[in-house]
Amino acid sequence: MSTFVRSSLKKLAILTAILVAISLLIFVIKPEWIHPAIPLIFLLFVGLSVGATFIASGAEKQDPQMATNFYLGIMTGRLILSVIVLVIVLLIDKSQQILFVINFFALYLCYAVFDITGLVANLRTDFREH
Repeated sequence: MSTFVRSSLKKLAILTAILVAISLLIFVIKPEWIHPAIPLIFLLFVGLSVGATFIASGAEKQDPQMATNFYLGIMTGRLILSVIVLVIVLLIDKSQQILFVINFFALYLCYAVFDITGLVANLRTDFREH
């Protein structure tokens, strides 16, 4: 496992622990602000981030010149997959839809910013090498 993957997974674990702690705190203070499906939302976004990290790492090893374009494609695929999951859940479960959407996009934003920040840090390393 490369240092980039190891570092990304470590940072992902820290981010997830912080977000879970914040979610639990909010649940204790205002339980009506947390949707019951939040553990599944966490699993979805952690899985997407782990998958994106491994795919981006493999792409960078194969063709470093195209790694950025490939990673941006991964982020687009992540957005499309997230919207598909969101629509499916909203069609299946009609209860607390607004709460689900708010929780879903709050976590989506946190994990997307995390992934983009990791990409920018990796790009800076690539630019210094050239």
